[in-house]
Amino acid sequence: MDVQIRRDFWQAMREFTAPGRTVLFATHYLEEAQEYADRVVLLRGGRVVADGTVAQVRAAAAGRTLRAAVPGASGTELAALPGVTGYELRADRAVLTCTDSDAAVRALLATHPHAYDIEITAVGLEDAFLALTGDAQEK
Repeated sequence: MDVQIRRDFWQAMREFTAPGRTVLFATHYLEEAQEYADRVVLLRGGRVVADGTVAQVRAAAAGRTLRAAVPGASGTELAALPGVTGYELRADRAVLTCTDSDAAVRALLATHPHAYDIEITAVGLEDAFLALTGDAQEK
Protein backbone atom coordinates (compact mmCIF):
# COMPACT_ATOMS: atom_id res chain seq x y z
CA MET A 1 0.00 0.00 0.00
CA ASP A 2 1.19 3.50 -0.66
CA VAL A 3 1.28 6.07 2.17
CA GLN A 4 -2.18 7.54 1.60
CA ILE A 5 -3.90 4.17 1.14
CA ARG A 6 -2.21 2.88 4.34
CA ARG A 7 -3.47 5.92 6.26
CA ASP A 8 -6.96 5.48 4.85
CA PHE A 9 -6.86 1.79 5.75
CA TRP A 10 -5.93 2.45 9.39
CA GLN A 11 -8.56 5.20 9.67
CA ALA A 12 -11.16 2.73 8.40
CA MET A 13 -9.95 0.14 10.94
CA ARG A 14 -10.27 2.66 13.81
CA GLU A 15 -13.80 3.50 12.68
CA PHE A 16 -14.69 -0.19 12.34
CA THR A 17 -13.43 -1.05 15.84
CA ALA A 18 -14.80 2.07 17.59
CA PRO A 19 -18.10 0.38 18.56
CA GLY A 20 -16.19 -2.51 20.16
CA ARG A 21 -15.49 -4.80 17.23
CA THR A 22 -12.28 -6.81 17.17
CA VAL A 23 -9.93 -7.13 14.22
CA LEU A 24 -7.19 -9.76 14.21
CA PHE A 25 -4.03 -9.20 12.17
CA ALA A 26 -0.96 -11.33 11.68
CA THR A 27 2.01 -9.23 10.65
CA HIS A 28 5.77 -9.05 10.60
CA TYR A 29 5.65 -5.26 10.25
CA LEU A 30 6.09 -4.60 13.96
CA GLU A 31 6.41 -0.83 13.75
CA GLU A 32 2.85 -0.71 12.48
CA ALA A 33 1.69 -3.17 15.13
CA GLN A 34 3.35 -1.00 17.77
CA GLU A 35 1.49 2.04 16.48
CA TYR A 36 -2.00 0.55 16.07
CA ALA A 37 -2.45 -2.63 18.11
CA ASP A 38 -4.32 -2.65 21.41
CA ARG A 39 -3.02 -6.13 22.15
CA VAL A 40 -0.01 -8.06 20.86
CA VAL A 41 0.65 -11.79 20.95
CA LEU A 42 4.15 -13.00 20.08
CA LEU A 43 4.67 -16.59 19.01
CA ARG A 44 7.79 -18.73 18.81
CA GLY A 45 7.54 -22.21 17.38
CA GLY A 46 3.75 -22.11 17.68
CA ARG A 47 3.85 -21.20 21.39
CA VAL A 48 2.84 -17.89 22.95
CA VAL A 49 5.88 -16.13 24.47
CA ALA A 50 4.21 -12.78 25.16
CA ASP A 51 0.63 -11.55 25.32
CA GLY A 52 -0.50 -8.09 26.36
CA THR A 53 -0.53 -4.45 25.42
CA VAL A 54 2.37 -3.08 23.41
CA ALA A 55 3.74 -1.50 26.61
CA GLN A 56 3.50 -4.80 28.50
CA VAL A 57 5.27 -6.74 25.75
CA ARG A 58 7.98 -4.09 25.47
CA ALA A 59 8.46 -4.14 29.25
CA ALA A 60 8.83 -7.94 29.19
CA ALA A 61 12.00 -7.42 27.14
CA ALA A 62 14.17 -5.62 29.66
CA GLY A 63 16.35 -2.85 28.43
CA ARG A 64 16.47 0.65 27.11
CA THR A 65 17.95 2.40 24.12
CA LEU A 66 20.10 5.47 24.73
CA ARG A 67 20.68 7.74 21.74
CA ALA A 68 23.04 10.72 21.84
CA ALA A 69 25.42 12.84 19.85
CA VAL A 70 28.82 12.12 21.39
CA PRO A 71 31.58 14.04 19.60
CA GLY A 72 34.91 12.25 19.70
CA ALA A 73 33.64 9.00 21.26
CA SER A 74 34.98 5.66 20.13
CA GLY A 75 33.08 2.41 19.98
CA THR A 76 35.45 0.89 22.52
CA GLU A 77 34.67 3.66 25.02
CA LEU A 78 30.93 3.35 24.50
CA ALA A 79 30.95 -0.44 24.79
CA ALA A 80 32.80 -0.14 28.13
CA LEU A 81 30.17 2.09 29.74
CA PRO A 82 28.34 0.41 32.63
CA GLY A 83 25.02 -1.12 31.64
CA VAL A 84 25.78 -1.07 27.90
CA THR A 85 25.24 -4.38 26.11
CA GLY A 86 25.60 -3.16 22.55
CA TYR A 87 26.30 -0.07 20.52
CA GLU A 88 26.14 1.43 17.06
CA LEU A 89 28.20 4.48 16.21
CA ARG A 90 27.73 6.55 13.03
CA ALA A 91 29.87 9.65 12.90
CA ASP A 92 29.11 11.32 16.25
CA ARG A 93 25.68 9.65 16.73
CA ALA A 94 25.61 6.77 19.20
CA VAL A 95 22.84 4.26 19.81
CA LEU A 96 23.45 2.23 22.96
CA THR A 97 21.48 -0.82 24.05
CA CYS A 98 21.42 -0.82 27.84
CA THR A 99 20.37 -3.00 30.75
CA ASP A 100 20.92 0.02 33.04
CA SER A 101 20.41 3.25 31.12
CA ASP A 102 20.72 5.38 34.27
CA ALA A 103 24.26 4.12 34.94
CA ALA A 104 25.14 4.39 31.27
CA VAL A 105 24.01 8.01 30.90
CA ARG A 106 25.79 9.07 34.11
CA ALA A 107 29.04 7.46 32.91
CA LEU A 108 28.58 8.87 29.42
CA LEU A 109 28.23 12.41 30.75
CA ALA A 110 31.17 11.93 33.13
CA THR A 111 33.47 10.88 30.28
CA HIS A 112 31.87 12.99 27.52
CA PRO A 113 30.37 16.11 29.14
CA HIS A 114 29.71 17.65 25.73
CA ALA A 115 27.31 14.89 24.70
CA TYR A 116 23.98 16.31 23.59
CA ASP A 117 20.58 15.37 22.16
CA ILE A 118 20.35 12.56 24.72
CA GLU A 119 17.24 10.39 24.47
CA ILE A 120 16.38 7.24 26.42
CA THR A 121 13.53 5.02 25.26
CA ALA A 122 12.17 1.59 26.03
CA VAL A 123 12.95 -1.07 23.49
CA GLY A 124 10.65 -1.02 20.50
CA LEU A 125 8.31 -3.85 19.68
CA GLU A 126 10.74 -5.16 17.06
CA ASP A 127 13.58 -5.39 19.61
CA ALA A 128 11.20 -6.94 22.15
CA PHE A 129 10.19 -9.51 19.55
CA LEU A 130 13.83 -10.42 18.92
CA ALA A 131 14.61 -10.62 22.63
CA LEU A 132 11.53 -12.69 23.49
CA THR A 133 11.61 -15.06 20.53
CA GLY A 134 15.37 -15.43 19.99
CA ASP A 135 17.45 -18.54 20.57
CA ALA A 136 18.31 -17.47 24.13
CA GLN A 137 14.63 -17.98 25.00
CA GLU A 138 14.64 -21.62 23.88
CA LYS A 139 14.33 -24.15 26.70
